[in-house]
Amino acid sequence: MFSFGFSNPSSVLPLLVSSIILPLTTKKRRRGRNFLNVPFPISIEQQEGLVLHKLIKIAGQSKKDSSSFGERLAFLTVQTLRGTGPIIQERQEVLRSLK
Repeated sequence: MFSFGFSNPSSVLPLLVSSIILPLTTKKRRRGRNFLNVPFPISIEQQEGLVLHKLIKIAGQSKKDSSSFGERLAFLTVQTLRGTGPIIQERQEVLRSLK
């Protein structure tokens, strides 16, 4: 497995969260007949909570193989640290929509 120079797995989580975190979130607002995604600033605690929620949600959804939740979460963590994977793609889509 890949170690990325970390001997303690709990030291990876702050690095992982800080690499995914976004200072804004979008909320849908109705403007006439259309719905627009309007960016809103959120607190640090909410940002961290959203990141952890996304990690758990995506790791729990991918039940295609017989691997455990921990193995899927570890694989997702490695993908995110490499800059690939579904969480990074989702982050890029959000950044694109905010421009």
